[in-house]
Amino acid sequence: REDIALPPAAFEQPLERVRFRLYFRHVARLYCATFFTTMLCAGIATFTSTHYDQGTDKIIMFYGMFNPCIWFDHYPAKAIAMTGMGFFIIIGVLWSMMLFVHEYTKERVFRMMWCAAVLSTVTFCDMAFVNVFTTNLYPDEALRDGPSRRLHGVHFGADGAVSLMEESMSMSQADVRVIILHTSFYIVWLLAQLLLASFVMGTQKHIVRSWGQGKRLRYHILMAVGFFGMVVHAAAMLVIIVQNKPKVDWYKKNTLASSIQNFVVFVDMWTYASAWGWVPVMLFRILTPVDEGICFTFRLADTVADDGFVSPHLWVGRCLQLVALVLACGAVFQKELDSQSPQQSKYLLRYAITSKPFAYIAAPAYLGSSILMLVGITLTVVQRRLVMRRNPHCLMLNGVVAFFSLYGCLLSILDEENFCWMFFIASCVSMIVWIFQLNHKSPLNAVSFTLVGVAVLLCVNSLTAWWWYYAFLLYMASYPLCVPEGPHVYVTLERTEEYDYDVARSASPVTSPSAKLQYEVMCPPPGKAIHP
Repeated sequence: REDIALPPAAFEQPLERVRFRLYFRHVARLYCATFFTTMLCAGIATFTSTHYDQGTDKIIMFYGMFNPCIWFDHYPAKAIAMTGMGFFIIIGVLWSMMLFVHEYTKERVFRMMWCAAVLSTVTFCDMAFVNVFTTNLYPDEALRDGPSRRLHGVHFGADGAVSLMEESMSMSQADVRVIILHTSFYIVWLLAQLLLASFVMGTQKHIVRSWGQGKRLRYHILMAVGFFGMVVHAAAMLVIIVQNKPKVDWYKKNTLASSIQNFVVFVDMWTYASAWGWVPVMLFRILTPVDEGICFTFRLADTVADDGFVSPHLWVGRCLQLVALVLACGAVFQKELDSQSPQQSKYLLRYAITSKPFAYIAAPAYLGSSILMLVGITLTVVQRRLVMRRNPHCLMLNGVVAFFSLYGCLLSILDEENFCWMFFIASCVSMIVWIFQLNHKSPLNAVSFTLVGVAVLLCVNSLTAWWWYYAFLLYMASYPLCVPEGPHVYVTLERTEEYDYDVARSASPVTSPSAKLQYEVMCPPPGKAIHP
């Protein structure tokens, strides 16, 4: 490569660029840390700030034993758990997106098609996991000390086991159905992680083959134990929910009508897979090589090596348009739209998205819009950094506030919450400031858009006609029209384990075929070696 004489006119001056390196193992560690931190905080809150009682808890009454999901059920610990688990889901989706980009750089079309099918399924199930919090096991939580909270009483045997043998002491069918639905979302998420683990294991085969025999043996034993735990745990949970009655009524007491189900229960009983089968879900992502990841390089001009361009303002606009669509559909599912009180009518769409069954669609969709907002804000900051040639600190700070404010509104799906109006106001204010920051060269455009928004909000607050709500949603969806498009941002994708980043890739060749060929010889695309 040193012998190649490149003409001086073949390259421009080095371009301003922004580069991110994301490593799979680092994101996986953040994924695990978020999960365990959330569990710890929610557990502390459950035992210190809720009316949790082992004798009246529905999960204990259903399973006959303690279950960590108890920490997700009692308010206000439920709000803490949902906040943390939402970030847990977002980090998992971002890890899957990194995996897709990593496969894209390998330039294997059919492999990428299979990757897209797997990761789209996994992402859908990840998003649905938030519905663990949408299901409400205690709709009468306000009557904490009332008779309905006691579920007709509980008896404990000599060995400390919960007894529900008497008909008058059993859970209602409504309680059983809610717990089964609650558990079903967890099982779907668990099966999706099993699919993802299988795919990730397939991507590591070429690396495992290069290891020594002892290291390969330890790896295969570890993966075999992990897959065994996940499969048995998921199968045992499926057996439990298909019985349509509390586990405590039949587990270790009655023989099931299916020999396969009896075998699953037997294996789960003797291996205690239900106690540890979820742990491999947290850990299999960490098994990726320490140097494996993705490098994103952003520029304002196209190069031969780039992978296309992106318009950041469209990503923020897609987020707001998806939120508007979710809120618009919520009113369609509201059966008692015209019977709301004057106070409730001010928050018509907020109440609409909490109604079941639409909440099971709205919660995952809204969480997905938060990811679009995160991507859009990041790309906008990168664009401004490239244009200004310095870090836009104020824009970055406001972007963080806008994201967390929008994300905080997700808590409105909890039946007990009464504080999300603060997140809504904060999100409106931060987005107005955001628009002014992007329209610094044309403030009149920002002022006009802000005045229209304030006028629509005043009409929503003072008038009860339903069309004012949809006028506000149209206003939200028009965001791309009120901010400057700015220059396209061109992105180059590389695998961190394949390239030396000190290679001179910042130069952009001219469009002549000979210059392009010489450039590709010096800096070949991933997986290619071009000989002159």
